[in-house]
Formats: sequence, C-alpha cells, structure tokens
Amino acid sequence: CAIFHPEELKTDKDGHYLNHFYSCGPRALQKAFNKFNIKVHEKELSKEIQSSGNLTRTLLTLVHYETAQITFPCEIKKICSDYGYQVNKVESLKDLDPQKDVALVLVTGNILKGEAHWVCFPVDKNITNYFGKNTKIDKIYLLKKNK
Repeated sequence: CAIFHPEELKTDKDGHYLNHFYSCGPRALQKAFNKFNIKVHEKELSKEIQSSGNLTRTLLTLVHYETAQITFPCEIKKICSDYGYQVNKVESLKDLDPQKDVALVLVTGNILKGEAHWVCFPVDKNITNYFGKNTKIDKIYLLKKNK
C-alpha cells in the first residue's frame, strides 16, 4: 500500500510517477516506434501516457504502490494514434510476419502476483514463454501507419 511506501510514489514537478518512466508500457512503445524510425524516449512516452487523464492508475496505488507502473491498453492505443498509427487487434502471434509487422503484446502470468508485461514484436524474444509455463498472450496490437 502506498500509505506505507510513499517513497515509491515519487513524482516529477508535473505530478508524473517516476516509477512509470521506465516501465514496460513506455519501453515497448519506444521499441515499436524505433522500428518505424521514430526516435522518442520512453520517459517522454510515459509523460504523455500519464498526462492522458486516466485516474485509474492513481486510484490503484492506494491498493499497491507498484500499480503506478501500469500502462492500460486504452493508453497504448491512444499513444499509437497520437503518433499516427492505427491499432489492429490480432488473435495470434502466428498471424504476424517478423519481417514486416510490428506489434505491441500484453503478456500475463499469475495476475495475483502482478505478472503482466508489455512487449514489442518482433524486437522482444521469447514472448510466448515470458512468465514460463503460465504465460498467456492477453492482447496483440498490430501497428499500421495511418494513410
């Protein structure tokens, strides 16, 4: 609980959680954008995510301070849209071509242990086994440039 660990919820002068700056959501977005030759730092992506007005993350920190690191699917979609990319939901990694496709993938393991992580296909390896045998592919978002 954040009440017992206030040091874990440090913010910058604008109220952005420092722990979110280098969390998996901004990191996966940075990797995806790098594949499209868009150079943007994960810290800037995190600030954009946190400035989107989603209060859920803040409310969840009342339960556990590590929830400050969460990036929600709606936030991933919004940032992709802001950068000019359409997000298409895909059912399986087998539907993706590692030579031409870039996708953001949410993998989960034991949710009670907080095992959820954003990765970038094809940059990150071993996606299907990220949390070992308990790994589940929860969401796959194929990115396509808006025309």
